[in-house]
Amino acid sequence: MKKFLNKYCYNLNPYKFALAIFIIIGLLLRVIMLSRMGSFYFDEMASVTIANFNFPEILEYFVIENNPPLHFLYLHFWIKIFGDGEIAVRISSLIFGLLAIPLTYLVGKEIFSKKTGLIAAAFMAISPGLIYFSVEARMYSMLLSLSLFSIYFYWKILKENKKISKLFYVFSSILLIYSHFFGYLVIIFQNIFFFVYRKNYQHIKIFFYKINIILIIVFSFWFIPKFLTLVYLPVSQGWYFAMTTSLLNIFSTFEEIIGITHNNRFLHAFCFLLIFALIITDFILFIKQWKKNNYTFGLTCQHRYFFVYLWIIIPVFLSYIGNLMISKYLIFITPALYLLIAQAIVSINLKLRIRKVVLMTVVVFIMLFIAILPRMIIKNKIYYWDEVADYISFKEKSGDKIILHSFVDILEFRRYFKANAPYEGFYIFNDENDDLEKIIIKHNWNHGFINNDIAVISDKLNIMTKNYKRIFLIDSIIPTFDPHDFVVNWFPKNNWRLIERKMFNYKLKPCVWIWEKID
Repeated sequence: MKKFLNKYCYNLNPYKFALAIFIIIGLLLRVIMLSRMGSFYFDEMASVTIANFNFPEILEYFVIENNPPLHFLYLHFWIKIFGDGEIAVRISSLIFGLLAIPLTYLVGKEIFSKKTGLIAAAFMAISPGLIYFSVEARMYSMLLSLSLFSIYFYWKILKENKKISKLFYVFSSILLIYSHFFGYLVIIFQNIFFFVYRKNYQHIKIFFYKINIILIIVFSFWFIPKFLTLVYLPVSQGWYFAMTTSLLNIFSTFEEIIGITHNNRFLHAFCFLLIFALIITDFILFIKQWKKNNYTFGLTCQHRYFFVYLWIIIPVFLSYIGNLMISKYLIFITPALYLLIAQAIVSINLKLRIRKVVLMTVVVFIMLFIAILPRMIIKNKIYYWDEVADYISFKEKSGDKIILHSFVDILEFRRYFKANAPYEGFYIFNDENDDLEKIIIKHNWNHGFINNDIAVISDKLNIMTKNYKRIFLIDSIIPTFDPHDFVVNWFPKNNWRLIERKMFNYKLKPCVWIWEKID
């Protein structure tokens, strides 16, 4: 026993031990979230649908799909091995979400210190937003991990300039820009940092010139065909091209990224102010050290702060001016926020005893954990498409038809619906000759309400409901796309009587309206 303790406990690296604990905590929280996800929703179902196609068919969809192909190709081979069940597919994302915890530690260790990396990794483990996106069958956890890989090897090059680091940087950066179109924002802020401090790195400037040319050429293989498609084909009708952003969007995006949403306003406000105070502490330290020459590995302390601030500011600024301020697209700035919080806690160690620093870390950790606890203990599922389909299957009879207000929801509805009633999605585009999947992916969440043309909507509904006695209308539409409920209000105005309405406690709150024709 004594030999065992001497060998495995007394000489145990405390940082590695603590990191292992945080990874286990992160895994447990993600498994709990995985068990609560329920059925697929549209974005996930779109990924699974594309991934289930044959390889040549997948390549065809890259012309109309708005994301680069890496995740779909990865999911294609994953499904071939593990199947397309909800848990199996979501585990493919969980791997990348879990990997982001140790990667944050490594990046924090390179930029600041082991302590900073460890504390940031702890926050990554319990971050509500990251827990959710770690088990969503989309590319966002992949985007996060590949961003951290790219940043880690970027710093290894700045500090050591080894060939192996350059090779891994090139490889991880190519994968990054092909995981999500926002991945290129990581390359952009890295280049801005290098340009600002280019005099410090004259010995590697040729390498960065070459790698940028390589990345531009590689990215153009996807981007140029996609750009031409957006210019010449009507796919630009998607909802993302109609978005607008404001300064309030920035604050709400940061809240969603950090994940400090809570029904208790006081707890919510306390968590937000505590995190804000720690980041302000960092900024004050950054300003104080601006004129100092505190070099470590050839990098001053302000260089390091400046890099992390660029990591946040540049992607947020570019997404703001591009009207695409969406938290999941900016998931890769989450580690930067937690690194600033962690560095503030560690920096206070310069004047306070270690016990007080540990106490402050524990307080922040506990408060954040309390903020996410309600999400973890609620037993309700998040997505209910299986229950929606089962409810209609139980209620349907001869002479019924199902209309999906949001026509894109056909993807998930048909997966779970096992009964016989015909179903159809409501849309008024003129591309009915395309395959259903192409129509759905091409138009995404857009429902085609052009200038609120009520006459066109009415004619379409008349055709869809002709010769049917009852209509099940599944209404899960986002309110901004049908603000006046044109589709729902059409039924009572056209001799249809509402006989039942069923609400589901689902993230997008689907509602099933059962309308009966009045003779």
